Amino acid sequence: MSRIVAYGDSFTVGQGLNPNDPCPEIPDENSWPYLLGNSHSIPASNRAGIGIGNKTIWHVICNAEHKEDDIVIICWSFPARFAVVTDEYDYTIYPESKTLDDSSVNLFRCDMHTIGPWHEDDYVLNFYENLHTDNNSYIDTLLYMNHADMYLKSLGIKHVIHTGVPLVPQFELISEVPIRGKNTQYDTYCLPHWNKIKMPFTMTGALLKFGEAPDGHLSLKAHKYFATQLLTILPF
Repeated sequence: MSRIVAYGDSFTVGQGLNPNDPCPEIPDENSWPYLLGNSHSIPASNRAGIGIGNKTIWHVICNAEHKEDDIVIICWSFPARFAVVTDEYDYTIYPESKTLDDSSVNLFRCDMHTIGPWHEDDYVLNFYENLHTDNNSYIDTLLYMNHADMYLKSLGIKHVIHTGVPLVPQFELISEVPIRGKNTQYDTYCLPHWNKIKMPFTMTGALLKFGEAPDGHLSLKAHKYFATQLLTILPF
């Protein structure tokens, strides 16, 4: 039986949907992956995490369990987020890997330490001041996208859909339905000739049409609308 398998960050977790749980440890039951699964009475696995970036999303995809009839939907996060591979491994982040042989733990099963522009540590501030560039993070994200797509399809998975968090100009550039907002610097990003990823749409339309939750994430109506958008392109 097919199932929805979703990857992403807090926008996929459903952060902000429950005002009594502002930072949920598990995805909200009203997040778009579950709404999508419920609409066709098929199981959904929401493997998103709060605050993570695209390197971590890629890492989770490569270490998770999949089935050939999965419908995999990846909602890529903000390119500026970065992650560093650590020497630890957290089964609470990668629960599907509990069945793997512990003797085979290696680099690709290590944990990730996410850093972002919101952190105030000196080393993080130094990274963003002296090393980070938008174009570099954009290229990195495209690498994660393209490899994740090829990896999943190498497992026999036929349905892999890519989308992205709202209001990221790089994602709008590769979206089939681009939305040009004010001051997005939309035309400053080149699209590498080797990129094979297209997004049918991003979350921008849902956000602009149905607004934010109080904390800035998608509102419940926006989650429902985004799930409805996905229904139009899924193989049901």
